Amino acid sequence: MLKHSLQGLARAALLASAVGPTHPQMWSANGTVDQQWVIQPSGSGYSITSVQSNLVVDGAANQVGVNPQMYNANGTVDQQWMFQ
Repeated sequence: MLKHSLQGLARAALLASAVGPTHPQMWSANGTVDQQWVIQPSGSGYSITSVQSNLVVDGAANQVGVNPQMYNANGTVDQQWMFQ
């Protein structure tokens, strides 16, 4: 596992997925736990998990190119990301 602070993705909300999806927001880097992410292999890509909320970045087909959301991990391709 690689714990990495992504300055672009910051502040995943603490709301549980039962309340609905949450949206990552953009903030200046401040070194807090809300800006720490775990990037680890998942399927044919990588999952990006918030250290604070333990939710993962999810980009389902109906969200492509617009607004990734945060959900509980489910191992689907919607939660697998490639880095170039």
